[in-house]
Amino acid sequence: MSEKPSQKTTIEQDNKTKIEITTKIENQSFTTKIEALEDSFPFDDITETYQRKKPVDPFIGQKCGENQEYLIVKFIAKGGMGNIYLCINQSETIDTDFVVVKFLDKECLEADNKEEIIQRFRREIKLLSSLNHPNIVNILDQGIYPLQKGKKIYHIPFFIMEYLQGETLSDYLVKKRQITIEESLFIITQILAGLRIAHNQGIIHRDLKPDNIFLIPTLNNKHIVKILDFGIARKIDSMSVVRLTKMNDYFATPYYVSPEHINGVTQLDARSDIYNLGLIFYEILTGNKPFTDYDDLLVTKGWLGVHNQKNPIPPNQQFGYDNIPLILNNIILKCLAKKPDDRYLSVEDILAEIINFSPNLKNLHTTKEYNNNISKKIFLNGLIFSFLLGIFISLSTFLIIHVINNNEQSLMNNQYTQNH
Repeated sequence: MSEKPSQKTTIEQDNKTKIEITTKIENQSFTTKIEALEDSFPFDDITETYQRKKPVDPFIGQKCGENQEYLIVKFIAKGGMGNIYLCINQSETIDTDFVVVKFLDKECLEADNKEEIIQRFRREIKLLSSLNHPNIVNILDQGIYPLQKGKKIYHIPFFIMEYLQGETLSDYLVKKRQITIEESLFIITQILAGLRIAHNQGIIHRDLKPDNIFLIPTLNNKHIVKILDFGIARKIDSMSVVRLTKMNDYFATPYYVSPEHINGVTQLDARSDIYNLGLIFYEILTGNKPFTDYDDLLVTKGWLGVHNQKNPIPPNQQFGYDNIPLILNNIILKCLAKKPDDRYLSVEDILAEIINFSPNLKNLHTTKEYNNNISKKIFLNGLIFSFLLGIFISLSTFLIIHVINNNEQSLMNNQYTQNH
């Protein structure tokens, strides 16, 4: 509980008894002080301090996993559907000291639509397991944790992820306030690289936002980017209608949601993520949100009305950001088009435009297959070179030995001639 000002109560029972009770509430305790007022019956002041009991976390100190190999030591964060904890890894199959576990929230197992929520959580596990890319958080294990509350046992699904040390893009932008265009492109192209892999497998994230983008610092003052939380992601071939008649009907964040997601569609595709990407790119470049003067809509429709009715301010028209290159300005505005048909068809198209603008980013986003082909090519070229070099050395050695032998033979012949 946050600190509150002292509360005073004066009690007057008769002419002789006048007391004042002062209660001071602090973060984890509250103090009650009773003292006599002037012209009152004298008595010693009474002061009592009571410590508020901290809630006990049922997970901390426990172990999870098939062989109890993950020791839960610290609460990290609470997400839309789950709680995230830091674990000490005692598994022999995972080569890291720490991992992260995400438990489905116990309250979700008591909700009316618990089966749907469980399916969403299991889908996140399945989708993350199918994605293997350096810009997407890596899932390592999964299981069920039996949590006992009173006489009831909850079978809580969980999965184990790699432990990331750094901060979210949201926190980083608050701390830095303004970052360079070069750093902005370095971050956004890594997001694009991760999304490209997901979209190529037919997986749409549907909740892209700065809180779901994690930055890991490196020695060269740059960041490795990881996309988090595929909790409401869907495969395109299994997409169902999304209706927003009530706020509880969907799980996406109101500000980071595309117009078609709001209106309800039979299928969302990559262009829905591209809209969110435009919002993120805008914030990275300018430190601002692309919509203003929306107070009249907040009372009735909130951000849902903003996305449908308000046009974004061009990034280079934000105060102090007129130096943003026109090509980047146009990329963002195209991502934020109200109609999906007016946006880019794929993140591949955005990535191509950014790399054309800044060619030095090209080497960051080659696929593993491309890198493997290069490695094989280098290996074969090296093998051929080594083979030719071996032949050359063998021939050279043979010629040198042949010349030496001929010289020795000539010398011996000359000595024989002189002796006879």
